[in-house]
Amino acid sequence: MRKLFLLCAVCVGVVSYAPPCSAASATPDDSALDNANLDKGKADWKNLEPGEQADYLDQHSDVKDKVKEKWEKSTPAEREAFMKKHPGFGKEVLKKKWGEASSEERGAWLQEHPEFCERLRERWQNAAPEQRRKFVDNHPRLRDRREDARDRREDARDGKPRGERMEQQGERRGRKGEGRERRGENFERQGERMEQHGERMQNQADKLDAAGHEKAADRLNRQGERLEQKGELRENRGEHMQNQGERLQRQGERREKRGERIQRGGAAPRGPKAGGRGKK
Repeated sequence: MRKLFLLCAVCVGVVSYAPPCSAASATPDDSALDNANLDKGKADWKNLEPGEQADYLDQHSDVKDKVKEKWEKSTPAEREAFMKKHPGFGKEVLKKKWGEASSEERGAWLQEHPEFCERLRERWQNAAPEQRRKFVDNHPRLRDRREDARDRREDARDGKPRGERMEQQGERRGRKGEGRERRGENFERQGERMEQHGERMQNQADKLDAAGHEKAADRLNRQGERLEQKGELRENRGEHMQNQGERLQRQGERREKRGERIQRGGAAPRGPKAGGRGKK
């Protein structure tokens, strides 16, 4: 009897276990429902994509410092294994510093260390809905996902034909892409200005050093270096946002074209095929 009880307990544990750091991988319908919960600040941790989890990591310096240390001290073999697991990042990830890595790369690295991911998950799950809403409001990608979910709900209520709905979604996605690209350009210009200002500070430091003011020169030189580094990070972020904007615009164009084809009758609506589910 005792053996039977232990066997049942093990079975229940196996069935109920889920990796704590698994990111969003729901079906489209579930995803739409979960994204709707972003409005109420009730979305579960698993609904955040890896890049969004990495952005949440930035708000918790105690955990972030440890994850960053793991990245900076990783061996070439560990980086190589990470790159093979995520080939989409390219070979550049082998040489990047933590500050140069994109949110997606940092999020994927966080997923490789469940002990830190579990801490963040607990903090997210224990956070008040107001705190989660604030994070969503300040996060551009989560804002876009929330708006997309709202659009889908409104379109479903309107009962629009699928082709017209897809065409309008494509237009909205294209506008979002343009906005993201413009923000990226602004970030890049800010980064360039910061770098230029840092260079000027270093030039002034050289003059002070030549005049015998070594301490003041050293202090100004360090400030200039920090400003240059911040400018470089700002430029990298701007470039990343521009790439995101271009991708959103391409997605929008494809969706518009598909919507037009459906309206002309050139493509049948998706649905279950005989003998199984339809392709997504």
